Amino acid sequence: MIKHIVSGVFFFFLSLIELTAQPLFSNSGPEPKYTKADVVGTPLLFEKTTVLDSTISKDVLFSRALKWYAQSFNSSEAVIEMEDRPGGQIIGNGNFQNLLKTGLAKEEDKIKFTVETYFKNGKARIVLRDFKSDEFELITDAPAYKIKGMSKRTQNRLWRETQESVKKNAQLIINSFEKDMSNPTDTW
Repeated sequence: MIKHIVSGVFFFFLSLIELTAQPLFSNSGPEPKYTKADVVGTPLLFEKTTVLDSTISKDVLFSRALKWYAQSFNSSEAVIEMEDRPGGQIIGNGNFQNLLKTGLAKEEDKIKFTVETYFKNGKARIVLRDFKSDEFELITDAPAYKIKGMSKRTQNRLWRETQESVKKNAQLIINSFEKDMSNPTDTW
């Protein structure tokens, strides 16, 4: 009998964990009612074409990009999957850490993505795509991750925070690429 009472109290407190993980007073209001269509979205994709001085050759931009890959991702060899100097194209993989806050706990989630760079004389283009998370798999623009279950509110909040983290980090990567393509690094 006592064993059943202890087990019942344990499960009662376990069920409260989901409730205490949420702020007691929230301006966001109740969780919207999502449908199956709300969890289907288009994979996030970011791209930027930088128009530079037309006298900068494709080969110079390619060399700048190789240096950018090495500096931005700590090792160009670990990142670059394919490089085609005559075609003006480099494809690689990158990643960054995303901190997920679930109530009192914090968990690091690695976001992996594909980086594509293209070059023509006087132009450089970067495309970031296929963002995948250890927690959520493919990151899309869907407004919700879950429509059912006890933890849907927390999962949907973490989903939206992960989408924002991807957007913020993608913009930082694009800005870094654009800066390094615009500024000559060989000034000696």
